[in-house]
Amino acid sequence: MRGYVPTPSAAMIRRSVLEAVGGFDERFNSAGLDDHELWTRIAARYEIASIPEPLTYHRNREIKPAQIALSHRPLLIETLLERVGNNPVKRRYLLREQASYLADRGKQLVGMGERTQGRSCLVQGLALSIKEARSWNTAWRCLSRLVRSYV
Repeated sequence: MRGYVPTPSAAMIRRSVLEAVGGFDERFNSAGLDDHELWTRIAARYEIASIPEPLTYHRNREIKPAQIALSHRPLLIETLLERVGNNPVKRRYLLREQASYLADRGKQLVGMGERTQGRSCLVQGLALSIKEARSWNTAWRCLSRLVRSYV
């Protein structure tokens, strides 16, 4: 659900494993989060081994605008929430991720001048952080961004 997600191009994955889990989910339209979703399906069915030393290097270039990955986060969270069912630990983690997404989306909308929509996201994130996710750090982030949106 969280932690290190290797780049599939730097991993050795048997073709049979990719075929068994259904490959990449095309709904993500290559936003980078398709890797995260793929690895959760692989980890649910197979053991994953890791070599504790770097064997490849990833050069991070800004090819995709940040809003593409941001726009795909709700799809990833929704997909994973459906998959984990009622597992309370995983569900709570994903609700924290959802609240964090709302904080980031709210900040983005306020920055674009869409203050009403942005504030709505921040309020939703704040409520989710307090009620279900129980993440005081995210609640504080939502609240501080909400207050700053009025300045």
